[in-house]
Amino acid sequence: MKKFILLISAAIIAAGAMQAKTADELRVYLNPGHGSWGPNDRPMATIPYPNLPETGMPDTCGFYESNTNLWKILRMGKALENMGVKHENIMYSRVQNGPYPYTKDNYDPDEIYNRPLSAICREVDANNMDIFVSIHSNAASDGTTTNYPLFLYRGSDGENGDSVAGSRNMCLSTWGPHYMDELDPQSYYSRTSSNVRGDISFYGSSYTTTTSKGTFRGYLGVLRHGTPGFLMEGYFHTYQPARHRALNKDYCGQEGIRTARGVAAYFGLKGETTGYIMGTVKDLHEKIVNSLFHYAPNTNDQWLPINGAKVTLYKGSTAVKTYDVDTLYNGIFVFENLEPGTYTLRATASGYKEQGTYTESTVNDEYKDLVATSMGDYTVTANATTYAKLYLESQSYVPPTVTYENYPDPVQPAYLKLPDSFKFGEAKSGNLKMAGTVKRAIVRGDSTVILTNEGTTPHLYLVNNTTKSVVKELSTQGITAVDAENAGDYSALNDIAFTADGQLVGVNSVLCQYSDAQVDAGYKRGTVRFYKWASLDADPALWQTTQSSTNFYRAIMGRGLGVSGPADDCKLITTGTTTGTSTGSRMLVVSINDNVITSTVFTENTITNGNFSTIKNGVNKQLVVSPYNDGNFVIDGESCLPQEFTPAATNNTNSTINSILNDTTVGKAATGIQFFKYAKHALMVTPAVDGNNVIGLKLYNVDGGLDKATLLGTATIAAANAATLPVVASGAAVKGEDINLYLFADTTMYSFSTSDVEQPLAKGVFAYALSSTESNDSYKLTYSLTDASSDVNIVLTPANADEQPITIPMGSQEKGTYTCTVDKSQLALNVKYNWNVDVQNKAIPTVKTFFTSTNNTARGVAIDLNPESQQFGNIYISDPYGTKGIYFYAPDGTPMSTTPYITDVWNSNTASPFRLAVDPANSHVYSADWSDAHAGLWGFNPVTRDGVYNFFNGTTESSGRILNGDVVVGGGTTGASFFGTGNDTKLVTFVEDYPTGNNGQTLCLYNVGTDSTWNAAPSKTFPTVSKLMANTNVNIYADSLGMWVAQVRGSGNNGVNVPSFVYADYDDNVLFNSGNLDADTQDGSWGAGLVMSADRSKLAVCTGKPNINVYNITWTGNKPALALDYVITYPADARGQNILNQMAFDYAGNLYVANRYQSYGFTMPKDAQVVATPAAQRYYLINTVNTGVNDVTAAKTVKNVQYVNAAGMISNKPFEGVNIVITNYTDGTKSVKKVMK
Repeated sequence: MKKFILLISAAIIAAGAMQAKTADELRVYLNPGHGSWGPNDRPMATIPYPNLPETGMPDTCGFYESNTNLWKILRMGKALENMGVKHENIMYSRVQNGPYPYTKDNYDPDEIYNRPLSAICREVDANNMDIFVSIHSNAASDGTTTNYPLFLYRGSDGENGDSVAGSRNMCLSTWGPHYMDELDPQSYYSRTSSNVRGDISFYGSSYTTTTSKGTFRGYLGVLRHGTPGFLMEGYFHTYQPARHRALNKDYCGQEGIRTARGVAAYFGLKGETTGYIMGTVKDLHEKIVNSLFHYAPNTNDQWLPINGAKVTLYKGSTAVKTYDVDTLYNGIFVFENLEPGTYTLRATASGYKEQGTYTESTVNDEYKDLVATSMGDYTVTANATTYAKLYLESQSYVPPTVTYENYPDPVQPAYLKLPDSFKFGEAKSGNLKMAGTVKRAIVRGDSTVILTNEGTTPHLYLVNNTTKSVVKELSTQGITAVDAENAGDYSALNDIAFTADGQLVGVNSVLCQYSDAQVDAGYKRGTVRFYKWASLDADPALWQTTQSSTNFYRAIMGRGLGVSGPADDCKLITTGTTTGTSTGSRMLVVSINDNVITSTVFTENTITNGNFSTIKNGVNKQLVVSPYNDGNFVIDGESCLPQEFTPAATNNTNSTINSILNDTTVGKAATGIQFFKYAKHALMVTPAVDGNNVIGLKLYNVDGGLDKATLLGTATIAAANAATLPVVASGAAVKGEDINLYLFADTTMYSFSTSDVEQPLAKGVFAYALSSTESNDSYKLTYSLTDASSDVNIVLTPANADEQPITIPMGSQEKGTYTCTVDKSQLALNVKYNWNVDVQNKAIPTVKTFFTSTNNTARGVAIDLNPESQQFGNIYISDPYGTKGIYFYAPDGTPMSTTPYITDVWNSNTASPFRLAVDPANSHVYSADWSDAHAGLWGFNPVTRDGVYNFFNGTTESSGRILNGDVVVGGGTTGASFFGTGNDTKLVTFVEDYPTGNNGQTLCLYNVGTDSTWNAAPSKTFPTVSKLMANTNVNIYADSLGMWVAQVRGSGNNGVNVPSFVYADYDDNVLFNSGNLDADTQDGSWGAGLVMSADRSKLAVCTGKPNINVYNITWTGNKPALALDYVITYPADARGQNILNQMAFDYAGNLYVANRYQSYGFTMPKDAQVVATPAAQRYYLINTVNTGVNDVTAAKTVKNVQYVNAAGMISNKPFEGVNIVITNYTDGTKSVKKVMK
């Protein structure tokens, strides 16, 4: 498409060049439209130049098209001269305005300024001009946001429609250079989509004028001559910000220059050798509020122009020019005749901070980027204009104390995640004592506001959601009553909504007319009234009014109301439905700032079969602000499913439907949705209907769009209590982790709560016990799941990158053991395949206890996290107090035996078995021993359990120090941690007796490799870290990059000299010290329990209370920074005290905690994820013989057969080409083959 446009442009330029006119020869006639300061010169009021009471027009310095057109034309002529056109070859129909002073009696009697158009035409033809250009600006209704250029040539629309050859191509050539939306928001068209029309087609009629060249037919008098050319309406001066910009001569001059560039392109003239910078200086925060400055919503025009600012242009560090911004409320600055190159801009203004200095927390990312851009370089090129937007923050700016959001996040635990589903308790109902028919109900926390209409009388009720009773009736004093003499006055208060800052607003419903001419007998001219309640104890105030009919001759207004933003800066939206047969609807969007309407827009160009109508949406339309974008809304009605849309930004333009609810089972007749936030997600509740019965509520996660909604739960009404249509509304209130849902059907109110029923438990799930057994032509793969999963896949990954991985879908599976048979023919010949089991995990919403150990006391916990280990996933918990042994648990948390593993070493004291560690090199379990008699680190094989051995190989002294000859090897330990694999395995432990018995207190590292024991001095010690561990009861978590080292500290004892914990590298550099944390947050570490997640993103550490602080870790290189994410309140034991000695994450991220009085497993909140468990390397698959594809008759009973193609699609019929055939047997096993169809 771009190439096509370029070819057209090239053709247009070539056509101009074929005129064979050099710059010296080219003759140009320029016509600035209008010419005086009279009523026909389009006088328009502006802030600095309002209409004068004596004339009803502004001062001559104010906006008149005659002024602005002249400024453009004169600068265009100068630019053409710079491009090589001779001064004497440029003719102007006028070069000044007049007469002055203007009166009705002296209105250009000699026609010097307002020349007859026929005279201009004759002058054009008499002087053999090559091009004619007339510059004007356009008009619509004042204050509307319509704004775009219009180019008109004499003739009809379309190619070859121009009555003077070349005129249309001149327009097309000029359109692109002239179009400018960098500073002037355009409501339609673009640089590549032009608005070029023939005047006869555009206006629908024509007239004639005779000149020396003949008689010419057209509509526009100034074009009825024989010279090619056009009339240009450059913008709409009824767009009020645009006409304020036009008060700046330099700004108008830029339009003339842009037009000259188009003419030059057409005739092949050389461009100017210099360039320009034009921009605006605006307040970064304050919006302009003035009845003469209605701006297009969400554009740069909303910000207050800074009158009197000074802009300095720099080349490097040298100031080369300055520009004093005028005081005419446009903020414009222009730098002309700039040599190509790089420049910077700096704006200053009295009462404003230095450019680039602002309150960062109050500025969104878009404007942060704009400010950053304004501080950077601006590149000027020849024959072009560079645009800039500068922003300054006022010295008096005070950040808002509260930022209001349409859908604020409720007060909830920071860790909370959205679960995959909710369960709701049984319905509780109550009958509300209200008069009239319910029109709208809106839930606000513990209360609901309900609007009813009793005949023509509106009522507002405040309802207590807990007691399901009316608290009081709100005031309607001050609402204009329905006019009995106006047949179109339908409802004094038809709908309500709440602003983001909690103010109630309402709207009436009335028939509005386009003008007085459309008011029929029995009707009066309708007025839409918006009301506002400052509080629920206040009387309503008439807030805003409009007589808009949304451009219909007659429209029923106010059938729905939505609001976005706080009351002092918000957007209201209501409906206007034609009384015509199409029943089409438009939206009226009213922007309000500081209680002043700053803009109004009516949407929709297509009415019949358009976006909105009574047929499509129903009579009663409900509008609510979108949860996705503050500028979007959602419409719901009795004839449609909820649909989110973006209202058109300009009049008479279609809105965009973004998404429609994807669940038709709700029923179109269901109305009354509500959006709310839960755990940072957007949720929607809606009534659900079946026929004429309201059957309950449905709750959805609507992140990403209504068309992507996923059902989270249903709340049903018992059939005997089912309500009947119409249903009015649903609502929701969040209470911590719980959700209360409400349904309103006439005067009956139903409530449902998650607090009434136990919610489904979600925890981390993974596969374990992976193995394979080989037969002649297949492999049988076996694995177990720690819990149920909705989607399990086996993935075979070839070592040869030329081969594709193979995914075998196993579907939804419960907790248990599963097998799958893989035919060797499925595998590439002589290619080794490793494999893993991918387990889909649900979102884990909250911290819950899912595991409690069978032993009542514990001081250590460790988990085998090495997938190469036969004990992978096994959990080990030590008990030095009760049975004095180590308990074994399977990866799913079930006990592997009823009794612990006990040895004589652990019988004599409560210092062992202490904290635990698993050696990844051999899967042996090690227990720290802090006693003197049995000092050391005691290991054992968890498979054979054939006795324990001391890691430190030597002679134990009475102090507990262990020596090998004269070499101190180790001694009593309080904790240990292994990391690495194979020969790179290392052990870090805290040794009480190294190098001195009972007084060594040294953190030591041993390069153990694959050895189970050690008989030499430590490979390395860490004196800096050791010195900080004054308590000496130390726990360690280490990985290849560093070590977290914690010690026991009671509440109130966490200082930099004796911290609760530190992080250090293996060069003994302390990179984090917990003593620098907030003392109330990390008040100690009672038990020294601490662990880091495998991905290094989370740190769990006990406090002095003790609870468990969970921190987010951010890394700068190897230096961590901690931010508290949430706190796990540890269950209190019977003695009222807990000592959290050790913690461990399992392979799916569940947290196991060893406590002095009880051990627990906690779910850790996280979003849905896939946990992949690799099979040990010894279980690889390989096809060493090409077995081909054979039919195998199985002795088992086949349940069904599935076919999977290369794209992963599953079918019960084979695909063309390669198929993976999965045979499911009734015993739960599967077999897999690869076949070619």
